Amino acid sequence: MRKILAGIAALVALGASQSAFAQRPLNLEVGAFGQFTIQDSDLNIANGPTIGGRLALYLLKNLAAEVDGQLGKADWEDGSTTKSLTLRPWAARLVYGIPLNEKTRFLIGAGYQQNQYSGRTKTITPGFVQPNEYEDAVTGLVGIKYCMNDKWNFRVDGVGDYNPSPNFNGAAPVGGNSEGGTAVNLGLRAGFGTMINGNCPGAPTTWSLAVAPASSRHRVGEVEQLQVTARDGKGATIPLSKLKNYTCTSDNPNVATVDANGRVSAVSPGTATITCSGMMGGVMQSGTHQITVRRPDWRLTVNGGGTHMVGQGGSASASAVDEDNRPVTGALAWTSSNPSVATVDNNGNYRCVSAGTATLTATMTRGDETRSGTVQVICNAPPPPPPPPAARLVANLSDVHFAFNQATLTRAGRDTLDWVIGQLNSPAGSSWVVSIEGHTDPYGSDAYNDRLSTRRAQTVYNYLTRARGGVPASRVGGQRGFGEACLILDDDHTSPSKSKAEHGRNRRVEIWNLNGTAAPTGCRPMSDYQNR
Repeated sequence: MRKILAGIAALVALGASQSAFAQRPLNLEVGAFGQFTIQDSDLNIANGPTIGGRLALYLLKNLAAEVDGQLGKADWEDGSTTKSLTLRPWAARLVYGIPLNEKTRFLIGAGYQQNQYSGRTKTITPGFVQPNEYEDAVTGLVGIKYCMNDKWNFRVDGVGDYNPSPNFNGAAPVGGNSEGGTAVNLGLRAGFGTMINGNCPGAPTTWSLAVAPASSRHRVGEVEQLQVTARDGKGATIPLSKLKNYTCTSDNPNVATVDANGRVSAVSPGTATITCSGMMGGVMQSGTHQITVRRPDWRLTVNGGGTHMVGQGGSASASAVDEDNRPVTGALAWTSSNPSVATVDNNGNYRCVSAGTATLTATMTRGDETRSGTVQVICNAPPPPPPPPAARLVANLSDVHFAFNQATLTRAGRDTLDWVIGQLNSPAGSSWVVSIEGHTDPYGSDAYNDRLSTRRAQTVYNYLTRARGGVPASRVGGQRGFGEACLILDDDHTSPSKSKAEHGRNRRVEIWNLNGTAAPTGCRPMSDYQNR
């Protein structure tokens, strides 16, 4: 049955077309009706009246989804017994209205209906009562809808519902078998409806009155001819001569006047509203035009701006004259388009605060009129500061400078440190403060490598400060052993894969000119090694 309902609804939707006077989508209508129903003779239910209510939601201009419900009483012949049933049928339909004329629509609809027969029960055996109070049905509708005005309508519908399996009628199953038979009920209903929102099809023809332009500005003495246009609901032009009581008026004749033909004259500075109105078919419509009569026009000139360094600034100025080149005064305000680049005060004094470009705007207000002018300020950044100091590698003592796995200097090591002392005592190196940093390879335990790197760094420190011609201890900014933490040739610290010969690069004591930087507390970045 659901497939039948879906098919009927689809056919109705396909037949929907648009009408100039149809409902607008999603309008709501409520209604009430009375109905007389002829029940299928197999049901053994007496024919009779019901009252009902209806709610319609317009999905398209001519297509509505309707829900209605009814209430009534009817007798039911249950064998030799007559019972009184309460009828509560309800239905949901799609209804399409075909325009017959401006006020009348021919309605067709289809959907689902549930017939409720409260009290229809059958005693099968003593103590066992079988109810059969609900019947599913397919329902159809044809009708006529007449709009009495823009809100109220009168409607007459013929309805029918087809019940595929009504089961029993009281005496025996309909159709004479346990599966039941079929039943068709027919009804005639009449009632009234009203629109909750929107208008009923066939409402009085609407018309409109428009005045163009909507607004204008003029100097004193200027004249403008307004264009007044009347159109009916279909958009056709209506001659103004056909309007009753057509007139145009000004709400402020001291500012502007208007004649019967819509000719407006500017009298003095200010604003006025011109209203043209007329009546047609008992409906009054009007349109308006707002006129502003202005003072003589004036202009604002702005000077200043330019290019400055961050931290510097200047002053901008603004002056105004009218159309007759007479000075104009008013409230003057300055703004910056980018205060993070350049700020400006109310006197036009500006200052660059960061690199970039900013537009300074001067705005003068005179009565209800404003004028603006702009200048541009370009702010240049100061030259970049010199690069920060960087430590420089002075010497790198490898394994050959120490006894094997010892902190004792070899002759090569002493010679290298004598060279370093010479550099520190030279004019170029007399201001150097150095850092002594010891390192090992990953072979051996962490504790052993820490001790060895620390001892070697201490040996270098002792030689530099105690040897003949050595340097004061104050010129050593730091000495530290880093063990195997800072490998130049990286490898696994627990299980090295490279040979000890390859790791010779890692067994070293480095002497760095700190060059104003602090002695490191951790491994130096590899970029430091580019500073030699």
